[in-house]
Amino acid sequence: MRVIRVLAGLTMLVGAVVLSGATPVDRDGEFTSGKSCSFANTAGLYGFECWGSYPDFQGGLQPIAAVGMVRGDGRGHFAVDATLNSNFGSLPWKLDGEATLDASRDCLGQVIYSFQELGGQVLGPAVFDFAVVAGGEEILGSATAPGATGNSVPRVACRLVHIHR
Repeated sequence: MRVIRVLAGLTMLVGAVVLSGATPVDRDGEFTSGKSCSFANTAGLYGFECWGSYPDFQGGLQPIAAVGMVRGDGRGHFAVDATLNSNFGSLPWKLDGEATLDASRDCLGQVIYSFQELGGQVLGPAVFDFAVVAGGEEILGSATAPGATGNSVPRVACRLVHIHR
């Protein structure tokens, strides 16, 4: 029952983030004016790890870590297959979503995983801000919760490394 409460709280948090609004941009023309970042640099398979703590919705934070694979299609779509570890054990984690890049902040963007399944439970969206670095060889990310404060703010950082085949 405690797992369900944490998952429900997670869903409420990311749902509130989505309601705060993210505006998509033109995926074909992104950063064509001499900037070094585009979704074309994020095509392919990435291995990743995330670590930190997440609100347990009882006023505290619980430690979490995740490891898995992310596939980018080069146009802002990302699909994740991973394992999330928390106080409740290791759970399979799948996410699927769309990203936007912020033209006013070179190489920074946000991905909204509108589909999220954790341990067989379908949850609301998960939102991460990210920076594309080294020409797309790595992506650095952080879970977000705009407007939240204190222990309602996730403290999760992620590193994605491009896999060459």
